[in-house]
Amino acid sequence: MQIDTEACEKEGMYLYFSNGESMDLSLETIKRVSEEIWNDPTLLPPQMRAHVDFKVCTVCPFRGKDILCSAMKPLLPFLEQVDKFVSWDRATAVYVHKNGEITISETDLQRALQYITNMSLF
Repeated sequence: MQIDTEACEKEGMYLYFSNGESMDLSLETIKRVSEEIWNDPTLLPPQMRAHVDFKVCTVCPFRGKDILCSAMKPLLPFLEQVDKFVSWDRATAVYVHKNGEITISETDLQRALQYITNMSLF
């Protein structure tokens, strides 16, 4: 699979699948899209927003505030895209570090998404 790393400019992760699909999971994209969803009641209806699965857990430092769970927030905008795959589907992950260094790894979707949720928590 040919990957154009010049398209991976911003800090975060980019996933490339064998079927030609890709996902931009850069920090900038995650923040922008998740804020759009959280702030638009037509994209995240109030009954979903109030559901316990979207709330913070008992150990979260944001407990008691009406915010979206930090672990859910980065994945929420991409659920429809992620739903096309199964956890063991292989992907090429391109990680762009804060200093601009690039790491490329063959992995499965489950491990790649762990990076995103860990990033949101830390």
